[in-house]
Amino acid sequence: GRGVSGAVSTCVKRATGVSYALKTMAPDRENYDETTALRNLLEDVGIQCSLSHPNIASVLDVFLDVDSQEVSFVMALCSGGSVGRFLARHPGMSEGAKAQIVRKMLSAVRYCHERHVCHRDLKLDNFVFESEAADAEVMLIDFGMAARAAPGEKLEGGFTTLLYMAPEMFYGWHAHVA
Repeated sequence: GRGVSGAVSTCVKRATGVSYALKTMAPDRENYDETTALRNLLEDVGIQCSLSHPNIASVLDVFLDVDSQEVSFVMALCSGGSVGRFLARHPGMSEGAKAQIVRKMLSAVRYCHERHVCHRDLKLDNFVFESEAADAEVMLIDFGMAARAAPGEKLEGGFTTLLYMAPEMFYGWHAHVA
């Protein structure tokens, strides 16, 4: 697939035959000079690399193409789809099981906030399942808009998916990290 922050494809490790997700991101050369664009991109990848939580997709390996300055990183392949699609495939799931999924989602967000990381694009599409199995783990993905912020620091700008944006964001309100 392709999103705002890059393209994701499937790759296979030859030695084991195991499939992984490969995300490739290019520097934002439209809004920044070459050096700043690459630095920002490496910071974005660094944020996700610094997180270790059972419900956050972890980065297994990172590659930098020196010529194009594209950064590619390998993660576990989450083939279960987004929360909405997953729940549609499992219509008989109990309310308790659904509540457990929400707890895990909130645990991942809390973990980020405790480390002063703001995801800035939280939506059901960015919570996916490792597989289609009913007991698959939910994982938070896509840290392409994430930022670090010190306690009390205001994060400004419209870093989110427009359809998920709170109405207050249209009127100049800003996200605030507690």
